[in-house]
Amino acid sequence: MVSSSTKRRAVKYAGEEGLGSSAVACRAPSFPRSTYHRVSETGEESLEVQKEILRLSEKNPRYGYRRITAMMRREGYQIDEKRVLRVRREAGFKVRQKQPRARRVGLSTARRRKAEKRGDVWSRDAMTDQTAHGSQFRILNLIDEHTRECLARCAGRSIRAIDVITVIEAAIERFGAPNHIRSDNDPEWERSESIHCLRCAGLAQRLGN
Repeated sequence: MVSSSTKRRAVKYAGEEGLGSSAVACRAPSFPRSTYHRVSETGEESLEVQKEILRLSEKNPRYGYRRITAMMRREGYQIDEKRVLRVRREAGFKVRQKQPRARRVGLSTARRRKAEKRGDVWSRDAMTDQTAHGSQFRILNLIDEHTRECLARCAGRSIRAIDVITVIEAAIERFGAPNHIRSDNDPEWERSESIHCLRCAGLAQRLGN
């Protein structure tokens, strides 16, 4: 809890639920009692502006504070963007940000290749897990898609591009080269492309490319 409005709501909730007096509730988030009991001096005109901000925000949930400010100015309100932002934050309004689409690495075909026999298609994937103490670590898995057999597994605090290439080469030495290796778009694979260029002569020959 950072803002005064959030702390005030928390103190009020504690009092309504019978969790303690206002003094005890104010002491927990380090919220001054004088601030909690202070009577707002907001005038009727200011309350009307706040209601209009909230009304427009509820009517247009995809609009941000800048666009709400422009709409209010067109209606004749002399208002600053910072005030609109503050009122929206206190009310909990927030425009959901669009997540950028992941960029596909390497060549892509319209038809997904299906594993027809053992050693036809390998699939490589990196996943994240954590220990009982909360420390995160990465796991690299190399799987034969036809038999669902795990051909190799590598775990560590981080997996470098050189680790990806080394694991694949070791699996090729043990099981033979597959016809195709499928990979996701993890950063390790993107970085491994530059290293793969340096070692592609031997690895590409064993992959049959």
